[in-house]
Amino acid sequence: MHFIDLHCHLLPGLDDGAKTLSDTQAMLRMAFGEGIREIIATPHYYPGVYMPERDVYDAVYKQVVCWQQEYLPEMRLYRGNEVFLGRGDVTEAIYQKKVLPMADGRYLLVEFHPDVSLESMKKELYRVIGVGMWPILAHAERYRCLQGWRIDSEVSELAYFQVNAASLLGVFGREEKKTAVRLLKKGMVQFVATDAHSTGRRAPRMREAAQWIYETFGAKMQQKMFFENPRNVIAGEKI
Repeated sequence: MHFIDLHCHLLPGLDDGAKTLSDTQAMLRMAFGEGIREIIATPHYYPGVYMPERDVYDAVYKQVVCWQQEYLPEMRLYRGNEVFLGRGDVTEAIYQKKVLPMADGRYLLVEFHPDVSLESMKKELYRVIGVGMWPILAHAERYRCLQGWRIDSEVSELAYFQVNAASLLGVFGREEKKTAVRLLKKGMVQFVATDAHSTGRRAPRMREAAQWIYETFGAKMQQKMFFENPRNVIAGEKI
């Protein structure tokens, strides 16, 4: 089984991830070494901060794909965005295709400020659903409204949950790992992804996280989190 990474900031110069094409090449080689063979590139779309024009995005994506097809032909790359919600209404940007769903399908990777309230989160998720998208909540373990035992089941009914591989390994602190594990135990998580930004502190860490899932929850969950569910996203099929 190979791994599919549906959250990664490897397109150069579009956000706070890879800065140069050589950064991207190093990230792709590292991802390959981690067992990743399919990646959805998800640069930030953050109103007022990161708002790459589509022609710029497409040119950068094409350049990266050309390199990848020559040097890592076993890999596949797809387009997407990580869309920040709660800073203006992004529904018009979705309609105008200024933001990209994952693998050009109907899933949309979304994020919020860590201090977002449950009510605000639900309001924005309803907006995304209202324009025909299926939201995936990026790094669900980061939001304080989902930490502790203050979980609202309605949120998990509105969005699929993704947790970061590095969070499962405790890279970003005890609270994030604790929340990620609790969400997994409650059966609320559908994806583990890298959210990789570099080859340094925010490197992929996919193989180690997959082994941790295997040892903690078993082979069936590992298969679903790292391959089957992401494969449905790429195919545009409901989980």
